[in-house]
Amino acid sequence: MNLPKLLIALSLIGICLSCINNSNNNCQAPSVYQEIGLPMIYGTQRSYNSYCAPKYNNHHLYIGRYGKNTPQINGKGTYTIWQYTESAIVNGIPKPVDMCRFNPKYSIKDIMLPK
Repeated sequence: MNLPKLLIALSLIGICLSCINNSNNNCQAPSVYQEIGLPMIYGTQRSYNSYCAPKYNNHHLYIGRYGKNTPQINGKGTYTIWQYTESAIVNGIPKPVDMCRFNPKYSIKDIMLPK
């Protein structure tokens, strides 16, 4: 099944950074990575830069940073998806929603699982 890696990453939310670092002996991450590749990492710009950058900059990054300025990642790397607002209006949805956009360097094809 050809699903976005984000869906898989969200389903693996219990795999913590210590597990990604392989410091957890019960970690299932290596077998998951062999199957799907590196998962996408989601976080705010501040939390990602404080706790993850630059070590995980080789992953696709889904970064929340509200406003008109694009996310800035510490070290060599960039975001794949930018969550730029939490207050977008979409016809047919009664409340404001989050809205995201791809970095111009990427598209949906870049985050799809291999067939």
